[in-house]
Amino acid sequence: MTSRNRFFVVVETGLSLLVVAVLAVRAQEKPPVPVAPATSGTLALPAPFKWADTPDTRPAGQIPQPEQEKIGLEFVRAYHPLRAFEIERNKSRNPAEFYQTLREGFEQRMDLERLRADNSEAFAHAEQMLRLDARCEQLALDYRRAELDKRPPLEAQLKELVNQIFEVRQGDMEERLKNLEQEYLNLKNTVEKRRKNKDRVVEIRALQLMGDEDIFQMW
Repeated sequence: MTSRNRFFVVVETGLSLLVVAVLAVRAQEKPPVPVAPATSGTLALPAPFKWADTPDTRPAGQIPQPEQEKIGLEFVRAYHPLRAFEIERNKSRNPAEFYQTLREGFEQRMDLERLRADNSEAFAHAEQMLRLDARCEQLALDYRRAELDKRPPLEAQLKELVNQIFEVRQGDMEERLKNLEQEYLNLKNTVEKRRKNKDRVVEIRALQLMGDEDIFQMW
């Protein structure tokens, strides 16, 4: 057999093995999950997560490991459905990634619990953004599972929701920028005043350090 013939035999054998592998993978795939038809108007968010009446602000060290994993998985399933689908599907092949995601979900949940205890308004906004992202991930998951003819309406819903999320985050960033600009102006004004009154500032601080009690009476 010539080297040219041997080459084609190897190529044909490789292609045959590839076809067998592809068919085996397709045989294991689950059929598409039925998808609800697209709806017009504002897209509905997932049902709110069932937060307890009282925020759970326990230190992580006081929460047993199995409970941490349960909390983490519950949170990931509620707010990161696409991520939950991926890690649960690949749990046997990549257990390290599965448990790492549970730890991250647990930490995010506890961060939100502390925020809920400290600032209910900020918590409500953060939780709404998480539900928007969760709805977005669920649509993405439905799109991947759907038959080709069912995908266009899902794509339209997904893009509409991504646009909504963009607008909310853009508004948040613009508000933050305004606050930073005001903070910059305030700091700039303070720096300029300190520079103009350097001698007085230095004198007052030196007197304080030397224990001159009269200097405090000036206030």
